[in-house]
Amino acid sequence: MGKVLFKGKKNNSGSTIVIVLLMTSFVLILSTLITTTTMINLRMKMASSQSTKSFYTAEQAVDEVRAALGVISVECFNTAYEEELTKLYSTNSTGTTINNKEANQQMRQKYTKDLLNKMQLFEGVPSSDAKIAFYLGQPAGSFTIANWNADDTKADEKKIYTSFVDTLNNYIEDNTKLSVEKVTKITFDVSGVSPLYSYAIGFYDCVVKYLDNSGNYSYITFNGAVGMPDIEIDFKNDDKVGTLCFADYSLVGNGGIILPKNASATISGSAYAGTGASAKGTALTINDGASLTMGGGYFVCGGNIEADNNSGLSVNNTSLWAKNINVSDGVTINSNAASFNLQDDLTVDGENSEVNINGSFFGFGYEEGNLAKQRPNYSSAIIVNGLNSHITFGTLGQLYVAGRAYIKFSDDRAYATGESSAVNINQEIYMIPAKLLTNGSKNPSALNDSAASGVKFTCDINENNFFAYDLLADEKYESRNAYFDTDGNLVDESTLETDSTTHLITDANIRANSKTYYYFKFKDDYARNKYANLILDDTEFESYISGKSDDYKENARKLRKQIIAAKDSFKGLTNSSITGVSINTPGAFSQITSSSGSTLSAAELKIKAASTDRALRYDVLNKILANPLKSDEESGWYTSRADLQNDLSSRNPAKYSSINLSNYTLGDVFGNIINEEGIEELLRSGAGPTYSYPRFTDGSHYAVYKLNSADPTETLKISTVGFASGLVVCTGNVDVDVDFSGVILAKGKVTVESGCTVSNGYTETSFKTAMEGWMNSANEADGTLRNGYDIGHIFRFYNSKTTTTSGTLTVDKMTYRDMVRVDKWRKYEEEEAYSTATTE
Repeated sequence: MGKVLFKGKKNNSGSTIVIVLLMTSFVLILSTLITTTTMINLRMKMASSQSTKSFYTAEQAVDEVRAALGVISVECFNTAYEEELTKLYSTNSTGTTINNKEANQQMRQKYTKDLLNKMQLFEGVPSSDAKIAFYLGQPAGSFTIANWNADDTKADEKKIYTSFVDTLNNYIEDNTKLSVEKVTKITFDVSGVSPLYSYAIGFYDCVVKYLDNSGNYSYITFNGAVGMPDIEIDFKNDDKVGTLCFADYSLVGNGGIILPKNASATISGSAYAGTGASAKGTALTINDGASLTMGGGYFVCGGNIEADNNSGLSVNNTSLWAKNINVSDGVTINSNAASFNLQDDLTVDGENSEVNINGSFFGFGYEEGNLAKQRPNYSSAIIVNGLNSHITFGTLGQLYVAGRAYIKFSDDRAYATGESSAVNINQEIYMIPAKLLTNGSKNPSALNDSAASGVKFTCDINENNFFAYDLLADEKYESRNAYFDTDGNLVDESTLETDSTTHLITDANIRANSKTYYYFKFKDDYARNKYANLILDDTEFESYISGKSDDYKENARKLRKQIIAAKDSFKGLTNSSITGVSINTPGAFSQITSSSGSTLSAAELKIKAASTDRALRYDVLNKILANPLKSDEESGWYTSRADLQNDLSSRNPAKYSSINLSNYTLGDVFGNIINEEGIEELLRSGAGPTYSYPRFTDGSHYAVYKLNSADPTETLKISTVGFASGLVVCTGNVDVDVDFSGVILAKGKVTVESGCTVSNGYTETSFKTAMEGWMNSANEADGTLRNGYDIGHIFRFYNSKTTTTSGTLTVDKMTYRDMVRVDKWRKYEEEEAYSTATTE
């Protein structure tokens, strides 16, 4: 039979509702103050433009219309700004990050929709919502909404024209002294580049009638536009407090760390691998035949570790953090005095692979409740699916596996097992045994002969013939379809052609190799765990059936024996195992059966506490690489984000007392360390994309490189930087093709070539001493005094200031004049009455 995949879940813990509400309230108060100030500026201008004489100059008449448009614009801005703030801060939680550009674009679109609706441009026009969505979906350019020349047959354009004029007049205080008479053209203007577009409503040949100083009516004509200024509002409050936690990391690869095929390399010291734009969420890739030795410190992966065919990983005296470890064919993983911390699963899908763990193991993905089928990726497990593959636990410190394994089929949600460590053979214990089937039903059955094909499947499960009947749900069983190709491999259902009526697979060969499996359906996760114990533990089973009649006990023992025999018969075919742990290993979730419902046992509470601690540590490591100060043992577990943040602040109160972990972007360690605007300033006076000095007081060097971000293939080779120790900062990819000692910080991917060793002798203290010693000394090369600007300016630790990249205007300084533009105003001549709009 083909492989049956087991999958697990991951954990996303949230901040408390109290903090969220307090934050939301604070932000809304702040936004109200800001926008109220804008409104005050607007009203002061309106008051000054309406003198007691109620007479106008041409300039005052234009300003009056501008102020009317300003009122509309500010009202729309207030609504959009406060709505976006509320949405962001009421949903923000641990592990959730704010995409500032996305938030700005959503606010701009909300503002523009409100503006179009408030001006009633599409009021009464068919499919108005679709029209608004159409314009908001346009690329940069100018698009005509209406171009009316008094042709009454153009009903929609006349409505738009009339609405625009009426709306402006409704916002002018006294229409007997000043009124808008007409416009000839209205446009929708899109500017900027994806994904941050700005929108404006343009109008042309706007004719205004006003009572002039002589007491006569005069006319003025002008063009204009109303829209939000092209500024990027900082929703993140992104004054990030810099840290030097990276100083003892040999490598930081925001886009991941890669070992090429057949390469053999060593990373001595700490390292960070992010996922970058990886669709698979891969952080560390060990390609076919490659091997990596990791020694000492922290090895933090913001995503998965993928060990490809015939590769190897050796982890010694290292604290390893990742989401998943996925093992292919012929892989060897060895660890010595290491601590594995996985948010999700350790999964051996390949054949002939060996994983040996000596040290501690924390599978910290934990979630209360019976959500297995809906959320199969939120629970940690240890899983072997491949043939002739083994996971061996040797010398163990702590072991916590906070979730359970799942049988994953291609056509449906996952089926939860009752175990946290499972081999593919264990699925047999959850399948309805032949003894309980009736009328010739088989389990598994060919897909053509299964209930999925309309064939009736029958079984008889009752309290007299099944010893665990009281653990089952009322429905008693559920089916899962597994589709296999002609080689016996599982096939993704989305790639298969199905009949539009029956939804059955049309490929006869695949249908012939496919099966439907029938599993017991349990009341809840407690019942599922309890059942696993009954099958795998003799003592538990005998205790469970005690008090029953002798005949019942005999039949129960026979049925359990049949279930175990089915499992063991398949075991001989797979020759796969997990050894060194058992159903009763302390910390393993599968042995917890002492509670049901919402009550947690003492063991479950302990696992929950361990999971909370690990999730908090993983969160901060994926932001600023901070190594928590408390003990890694149970006595040092963190209980909350505030607990960890306060503890971190104690490292250096002068620098970190105001640190706010929510300000940092999860998974963007490079961006949380480096201020790229500082790199721009640093390189501005130099020639080319690099800036290099042999200036550290310890004799090592540093180099800063800005690569072409539009070219994902552009890569810096370490052999070209001119030194082998010190600091390298690069905004692109880095290829480590020689031995290097020091710190390499890369925004892109880091590839470590064969035969190379990357190490780091720095600590936070020694790095700070070397850098500041040079920054405060004379530059002996050119005789000028170093003022701390150059290299220090690129680190948030020395320069936390951030500036707006898309404009210099800030919200608190914005007035209605920044939202409404007028130009080409001139005296109106009667013969111009229906002239075509002038293109600007």
